[in-house]
Formats: sequence, C-alpha cells, structure tokens
Amino acid sequence: MAYVIAVCGAGGKTTICKRLATHYANENNKVCITTTTNMWFDSDVRDNFFDIDSKSNVSDILHKVYYSGHENIEKGKLTPLSNDEYKKLCSIFDYVIVEADGSKGMPMKIPYGIKDERYGDKKSGKNPEPVIPDNANEIIIVVGMEALGRKISYVCHRFDEFYDRDEFIKENDINEDTLVDEKIIDKFVNHYYLEPIKKKFPSTKVYIYKNDYVKNKESSSNSNIFLNEKVKDMDTKICIAICASGFSRRYGDENKLLERVIADCTPEMTEDEQTMVNKHSKLYQAMINKALVARRMVNDQFDELPFNDTKIDIAVVSQYDEILNDDYYKDKVTFIKNDRANEGLSSSIKLVVEKYKDYKAIMFLNSDMPMLNPSEIAKFIFNSTFADKKMATMYTNMPKNPAYFKKECFDDLLKLQGDKGAKELLTNNLKDVYRYYINSKELFEIDTKEDFENYQRMVVEELFKD
Repeated sequence: MAYVIAVCGAGGKTTICKRLATHYANENNKVCITTTTNMWFDSDVRDNFFDIDSKSNVSDILHKVYYSGHENIEKGKLTPLSNDEYKKLCSIFDYVIVEADGSKGMPMKIPYGIKDERYGDKKSGKNPEPVIPDNANEIIIVVGMEALGRKISYVCHRFDEFYDRDEFIKENDINEDTLVDEKIIDKFVNHYYLEPIKKKFPSTKVYIYKNDYVKNKESSSNSNIFLNEKVKDMDTKICIAICASGFSRRYGDENKLLERVIADCTPEMTEDEQTMVNKHSKLYQAMINKALVARRMVNDQFDELPFNDTKIDIAVVSQYDEILNDDYYKDKVTFIKNDRANEGLSSSIKLVVEKYKDYKAIMFLNSDMPMLNPSEIAKFIFNSTFADKKMATMYTNMPKNPAYFKKECFDDLLKLQGDKGAKELLTNNLKDVYRYYINSKELFEIDTKEDFENYQRMVVEELFKD
C-alpha cells in the first residue's frame, strides 16, 4: 500500500505537493497527487492524468508524477475520488500525496475545524476541515510566511467569518487591523491545526512547514526535503508603470488627476519622503509618491538577498502635458507620452511593454487610488516576484489593479485591444495568477466627483477612528 502524505493548511499547498511528489518520483517511485477538496485542473494535471477507472494503464505506470481525481469542467478543478477509488489508488502507487485543505490562495486559514464540532455539524452545513484520509502516514501543516507584517483580515481565510464570535481570537485580543507576526502564526497553527489533528490522529507523524519562498525557513518534516527552491543569484529588473492617460469623462470637465488629495504620510516613510508627500499632492503626484516610497521599501527587502543587480524603474504614461512636464519628478521617473490614448487603456500598457520588453516583470498601477498604502504596493511587488505564478493581482472578490506580469506574459499584453486592459487576461487564467488579498477600501478609485467627496470623508474617518 502507498505511503500517504496529507498536506493541509494555507499558503502554497499545491506547490509543496508537486515538489514532494517530484522528489519521490526522482527516487524511482510511482507517485500520484490527489485531493480531498479541490485543486486546479492545470496543464500538469491534464498532461499526467491517471484515470482510476481504466484497467489498461496500471501496468504502464512510469516513475513520474501522476494526478488522479475527477474533473469539474465548469470550475476547472480536480475534485475528490470516491472512497473506493481512493483505496484503489493507494494499492497501485508507492506514494500518494493528498492536498487535504482549501484556503482560496490565502496564506493563513481558520478551518471549520476538527477541534470544534459546532463549525462542522449538520446544522451549519459545513464539513469539518482539513479533510485528512484515515490512512495518512504523515501530515504536513503549511502556513504562508508572506502573511507577516500584513493585517490579519487581509491574509487569513475566514477571519471575517469568525473574528467576532471566536473565543480564541477574543482571548488573544486580535482584531481586523492586527498585524501578523510569527507569534500569531504559531498560535493560529497550534490552536486550529496542530492540537486538533494530533488529537484525532495520535499515531500519525505531524509536521509544520512555514512556507517562505524567499528566506527558506526550515520544514520540520522528517523527509529532509528542502521544499523551497533557494533564491539564486540573478538580475531583477522590474518596472512600476503608472497609467495616467484616461479621459476621466465621468468626472466632468476637470481633469481628476490634477485634484489635490490629502497627504497620507505613514510611519514607514523617511523624513524626505514625508516632505515630498506633503508638498506634491495632486492625485497623479500622490500615486507617483506611493510608487517612489514602495520602490525604496522593496529595494530594502531585496538588499537582504544575494542578487547581483536589482533595478526598479518607475514609468508614468500620460497624454497630459502638465503631467509629462512636471519638473520635480523628471529625474525620479520616466515619462512616456501617449498619443494613442483614444485607443483605451491597452495603449498605455503596450507603450510600457514595448519600452521595458527586456525587463523581468511589469507592475501596472492605476493613477486614481489615493487610499492604497505604499507598504502594500511594496509587499505585492516582492511577493509577486517570487510567487510560482506568471501573473499577480491585488484581489478582493475578483482580480483588481494593481496587477503584475512576468516576462512570459508580455506577448499577451501586446495583443490587448481597447479599454479592457489586462483584467480579462487575469480573469481567464486565474490558475496562473498569484492572488494578493487586500481590503477593497485600499483599492478605492476616484471616477466621479461623488467618489472624490467619499474619499475625503473616508480619510477623515480613518484619522479619527481611534
């Protein structure tokens, strides 16, 4: 019978399942990945699918990674085998790796847990989680360390559902704005996963894996497999592109980008940065300021890594001379004239891709998001750079800008037409997208005069909320 490893928790389970499976396949084992919840039916699954109902392919199994389950065509997901099918799978393969949890791509999770049956009873209609097979020989609990330093409500799946009625959260004085540190991560993993799993599976080996794809935190797994790839010496060239070519027709006769906004200095800013923010606070200037502060922050993070060369350029694409001729920023950013603004947002995207085609990635930033914190932009860039995906998006309940595209997406960006931008590209390829979850308030856009008034009101409320 197979040696079964169940992977649960949040923050990179699918990637870890694939790396574990590849390791064991390279040791000449017959290996299959399956799920007790759902996982993406991607090209790896399609190209290496093992049909459990087929009798002809059992004798032809190679020492490589296979996938088995049922395809949900509508959702593009691999769904679970029946109990009998799963038992058959375990009788055929040497190793079965089970993705046993779902977290919507977020780095932390509160499950409808094994520990507290009120979250998994028939009245609530919720099934207990994680869904770990009874024959698991090893259980790995994953937590994404990308949650560090971010508001817990942004990074924890189901936090909004439980925070106001969960005694553990109340006892630890955690609220929506609490910033995640390693102590909180340890408390959450122990309370919601480790303790209940050990209680239910007392004789099974259980390990915690802190998934940090940059700093390579050690796994406690007995397999001694270094699940994360080490950060290698490499050149990293990224462009932050601010799109400021829109006609702002919904705003009226005035150009919304020239409106004065409330300076939003934050504790992370240097004295010079705070001075810049206070003096230059038109809407387009505010977005340039955010990009400049974010660049400094992400460079500080890159400086801790063994990179040969890190270069982050900021480009501002506009049709407006008042923006293009801003003397204060001429030595700080690259201005790109857009004479094709009437073709829609795609014209700005194409101009940036054409100029920065040799770069590793481009992040597109709207010019009308004054609530977006520079530290969130910096973390988004840093995480997206190392995420095992070719695209990234700030995400609420759907893909939003800012959006990040690695070089392999540039040809697709050059094919865009009209004013749809890249949203359709993200929406149609969600399995290839790293989702950076964030509160929708941070992504508030000013499109109308009413939006501008609402923005001013929200800033005042934020200042006096304590």
